[in-house]
Amino acid sequence: MAREWYKIYDSVIDSVCPDYKMGLEAVVNAIPSNAKNIVELGSGTGELTYRIAQTYPNTNIVGVDINIPLLDIAKYKSRSYGNVRLLNLDILGLDFAGFDTIVSGLVFHLLPQHYRDVILERMVSSQASAVVIFDRVKGETQEKEKTFLEYFAHNLQGKRLAQDLIEELIKESRINKPMKLSEQKKLFEENRFMLKILHQNPNHGFVTYGFYR
Repeated sequence: MAREWYKIYDSVIDSVCPDYKMGLEAVVNAIPSNAKNIVELGSGTGELTYRIAQTYPNTNIVGVDINIPLLDIAKYKSRSYGNVRLLNLDILGLDFAGFDTIVSGLVFHLLPQHYRDVILERMVSSQASAVVIFDRVKGETQEKEKTFLEYFAHNLQGKRLAQDLIEELIKESRINKPMKLSEQKKLFEENRFMLKILHQNPNHGFVTYGFYR
């Protein structure tokens, strides 16, 4: 988006993303209890980061994001947690070695396909035994994808948001290239992972899901 998204993200995300808080909590609750080293891809403003830090105080958490202003907000939120380290780093530059759990929230649908595909390949080739994601997935059929987009637009119109922001978000939603869950399932299953749906509303494409091996 053209606007400085970091300035308004936390104030509008509940209105923009259906089931936002439930999606994040589903990620936290689905992290294996024996996780020792967690990496978060695209930490953003740190909403998922600090939730994980609260719940797993004895786990090492590394969050990466390329956006410095967003990271500054995340660092402030997690300042009380000694088990969190936040890095200004492109995900493509991340070494996945040593992480047993990979988490992410609302990142992959924003990435260009070629970029996302490289990251997914590195994830499934890593030593991680759990990958837990909250994100927008593409409808399995054209009709389902149309339903998701219509729900998203209708949901925004019912919120107290500036009209120019609503129009910008709707436009962006039609440009983004989310991945079908079935496509991800195929890739992960080829690498001995099993899919588990953790939170899903049939009206929209924002889903929390995990891959475990």
